[in-house]
Amino acid sequence: MFRALTSRLLAWLDPKRARPVFIDADARGVVVCSAPRDARAARPTIRWQEVERIRVLRRDVYAGDLVCMRVETVDGRVMELDESASGWEALLNGLPQWLDGVTPRERWFVELMAMPVGATALPIYTRLGKSHSRITRP
Repeated sequence: MFRALTSRLLAWLDPKRARPVFIDADARGVVVCSAPRDARAARPTIRWQEVERIRVLRRDVYAGDLVCMRVETVDGRVMELDESASGWEALLNGLPQWLDGVTPRERWFVELMAMPVGATALPIYTRLGKSHSRITRP
């Protein structure tokens, strides 16, 4: 019985079970998929013109912190991305080009690191107005 339970637990913990996460972001929007080749055929899950707010936060994980980003749309959808995904750096580098008014990473990262883990998410982008055409820097 112990052997069967151990085998099941080890199979569940097997890293091959976990699908890799890839963030593909470009001028159209952002999509999350299991491999870069999947993203090429997929339409963006969230288009930049649909984004109402972006917030960053730190989550406590077993061996440290994990920087996460919540992308919220005008129709209420939420996508959470994190620094463990391939494509994270490209996303952060591209955001200022794709979203006018996003807080520069150099500013929000320092502020985020000064906050306690699990604190309220830090807004780095907010689109204002009914037409969602005015953009302000938080």
